[in-house]
Amino acid sequence: MDINKVRLLNILLTVVLIAFGKYVLLYYVAAMHLSLEFLNSRNLYLQHRYKLYNFIFWGYELVLTERLRKFRLGETAEWLLNNAEHIAFGMIVCLKVYIYLAILVWKNDNERWKRVLLVIILFNIIGLINEYFQNLTSHRPIFVLIEDSIKDIKMNLLGTSIFFLTALCRIWWLKKNTK
Repeated sequence: MDINKVRLLNILLTVVLIAFGKYVLLYYVAAMHLSLEFLNSRNLYLQHRYKLYNFIFWGYELVLTERLRKFRLGETAEWLLNNAEHIAFGMIVCLKVYIYLAILVWKNDNERWKRVLLVIILFNIIGLINEYFQNLTSHRPIFVLIEDSIKDIKMNLLGTSIFFLTALCRIWWLKKNTK
């Protein structure tokens, strides 16, 4: 998916969110879109599988449409859906931070481990900031994490772990196949 399609789809998503009165979700669309605009302005990003990455990153924004539902599923289904959202958040944001580090900071392929370790640290800081942001937008005390926030952080950690294991396997595979 090229950046022009992402722009069009984000305009449509923005219109839908405004129509449903979900203004707080526009922060996420704006952040993800600005990030994609930046990445797509980098030659190193465009030399890799950027169309796939654009699709993955934009596709994650569609998770926001789940919050437009007027109906609720059973309690267990809602809990599972919310957990899946946070696990995906962990994996997708870790991948995006990894790509940022690969095109801006540690461009050398020998520095993959540094990227992976820094991603884990940075993402979990981002996850905490996201929970505090949600407290702010929900008019709760900003630095007091409720039980649901703690569960969300645990699911973010699970997503981070999946990213870590995937990156570990990829680094191992690349070492094995490039000798």
